[in-house]
Amino acid sequence: MKTKKRVLQRFEYRECDEFAAYLHEQSLAGWHFKGWHLGLIFEKGEPEDIYYQVEVFPKGKDQDMKPEDDTKEYAEYCEAAGWKFIDSQGKFCVFIREKEDAVPIVEPKERFCNVKAAERGNWLRQYGIMFFMVVWHGALGWLASFENVVFENAWIFVCVVCLIASIVGVVEGIWLLGWEKQMKKQLAAGEIPEYKRKTRHNSIVRLFLILVLAAATVMLWIGNERMEFWTVIITLGCSLIIAVLVALLKPSRLSYDIFSWISGFAVIAICIFLVPAIFISNGRGRQAELGLEDIPFSLKDMRRLDVPEDVGGTHRESILGSKTSCYVTCEEEGSSNEKINFIHYDYIESDYQWVLERIWELNKENMKEASDCSEAWHALEARQREGSYYIKYDDKLLKIYIGRPLSAEEIEAVCRKIGVA
Repeated sequence: MKTKKRVLQRFEYRECDEFAAYLHEQSLAGWHFKGWHLGLIFEKGEPEDIYYQVEVFPKGKDQDMKPEDDTKEYAEYCEAAGWKFIDSQGKFCVFIREKEDAVPIVEPKERFCNVKAAERGNWLRQYGIMFFMVVWHGALGWLASFENVVFENAWIFVCVVCLIASIVGVVEGIWLLGWEKQMKKQLAAGEIPEYKRKTRHNSIVRLFLILVLAAATVMLWIGNERMEFWTVIITLGCSLIIAVLVALLKPSRLSYDIFSWISGFAVIAICIFLVPAIFISNGRGRQAELGLEDIPFSLKDMRRLDVPEDVGGTHRESILGSKTSCYVTCEEEGSSNEKINFIHYDYIESDYQWVLERIWELNKENMKEASDCSEAWHALEARQREGSYYIKYDDKLLKIYIGRPLSAEEIEAVCRKIGVA
């Protein structure tokens, strides 16, 4: 016969009475709570009508996996008042009433303050990092390197997941403020608030975020972003393994803090070194694959050449568009500045006008004192400054860097190749 069972049940701090009621129901069925160890641990015994009390200890820490010294002192104080301490995790402390005339462990107002503070801290811990990631990646992408990251599905993946999580966090924060207001009204009316589970919205929120993360991860695979896909999978797998080990080993608060600092530095190192390395390695791989058939146009498309061309560059593609940065060179006997023997250009395509407008805006600094050449390029806008050209169409941008101004015939040849002539 099974004498022990483990239940993977989770309760929020604002559900402490719901938690106590659950433990009471288990005791009526003969399952008695013994503590936490990778879930709630129950031992089989005789059915008993045991009165449980679950309190939120303000001096506890969310990372506490077992009773610390201050928790033990708190337990001794409660036991003197008729409450037997069972176990604690995080800020939760579980007691059994041993004396019928045991006084409440804390007064209603103090209890509300404890629960409220714990809930606010929990909310900030869960969503604070998401808010920071949205601001950081948003500012980095929009202000600094938009032209590059907007064509990386990995960057879009991070931004979308963090943005959705942040929106959920804002909604959750509003809900929490409403809950606090309701509890205050009850206290003001002389009522004793009950900390029950009103809805299943917490489970729905977690399921929603898991589905968003899963969908975004699948999109990385479908988009052929294999390196980014496996980075996400490995990161999630390592996080799960670490969480399980922490729950099993139940380290002290000090050990957990040391581990957290080490993990934090590891995450920072990954963000600083691994992620850029992924982008660079992907760029190198794509650069090696580029050939004459992979680029929009080459030198031979602009004028007659009898020598082979050397092609190189990178290609970036995401759900928002693509960017091909390439250079074409050739060696000609007796070549001079009057003949084209190199060209470097960025060819950007997107179905989203705001993407093109943002890239165009970021390049305006380079267009100062440039002359208008829109008519020659059949473009919405086109600027020329010495050997540089900036051309904008409805669905594409073209930036050309060359050693001299192009002739009208050469411009027309490029327009034909990119389909705008």
